[in-house]
Amino acid sequence: MTGAIVLTLVTVAICSIFVFHDTLPWFSPAEKMIPFCDHSSQSTIVELTGAGSKDGIYCLQKTASLKDLAVAADLGPLQSVEDHFLASGSCVIVNVKGTVSVGEMTAAKKVALGIPLDVNRATVEELTLIEGIGKKTAERIVAVRTQKGHFRKLEELMDIPGIKKGKYDKLKSRLRI
Repeated sequence: MTGAIVLTLVTVAICSIFVFHDTLPWFSPAEKMIPFCDHSSQSTIVELTGAGSKDGIYCLQKTASLKDLAVAADLGPLQSVEDHFLASGSCVIVNVKGTVSVGEMTAAKKVALGIPLDVNRATVEELTLIEGIGKKTAERIVAVRTQKGHFRKLEELMDIPGIKKGKYDKLKSRLRI
């Protein structure tokens, strides 16, 4: 009987840690960010795929290049790499033969990492990933963009019904031109 009570208490304690870990003092919000990254405009956040155990998200200096990523990920020399600078939100793909191509992270990853989405390229579905943009607002943004060709300044979003100064101020750090 005593063993059952002890087992129950231990189980409750372990479950409480998993449920309430966000409120415990030793779990700070900073630990949910990418480790060793200052999360400022002074860093470049890049995804690496196709490199096996080296796959992941890397936080590099602002002027990071493919070679900087190769060093950070300890990839060794890459074949057919024409070095060029990377932008936050880039996805570097190492192919089977060791060649490299550069694309973009998914919009969901960008939003989760706090990387602004390009308002001139984002789809309705991608725009709705941003807190404060519902389906109707996203459809309006895409419709206005289609009509105009593209947005020249982010402030033009305030011309869209449903986006006033307050909402724009909340959205502007999550979008870019």
